[in-house]
Amino acid sequence: MERDKTAPHDYADYYGSVIRCVILRKEYTRVMNHQTEEALEGLLAAIRDSGEYLRYRKAQQKVDEMPELAAEIDAFRMRVYLLQNSYGTLDIYEETDRIDEEYREFRKNPVVAEYLAAESALCRVIQRINWTLIEELDFEAGFVD
Repeated sequence: MERDKTAPHDYADYYGSVIRCVILRKEYTRVMNHQTEEALEGLLAAIRDSGEYLRYRKAQQKVDEMPELAAEIDAFRMRVYLLQNSYGTLDIYEETDRIDEEYREFRKNPVVAEYLAAESALCRVIQRINWTLIEELDFEAGFVD
């Protein structure tokens, strides 16, 4: 049976549906060797035991106890995320100053300050892991420069 090469309006059914994605994920899991899987589990355990992760989880628990504050933190994080991913559509310096001014008092809250600092420290750990993997595995990421 020949497939229609145009995408139907029901994207869940496009070229074999979501079931194909599930099968591919199972195949990936089967192919990943046991040694790599064990190393991944070890890395996850090391991250979970790290000071950065424990600090982040403690800060996250405090924030979770204050839903209104959590919503404000999320709004701040969203603004920063959108700024970081604007790719030239905004004047980054002007927008950075605007966000800094708008959230200056908010960031003085000790719970907010600790959460943002802990999140940033954990992100740096994860970034270092990602970059080390890319560099040490000679993975082609030249387009990133």
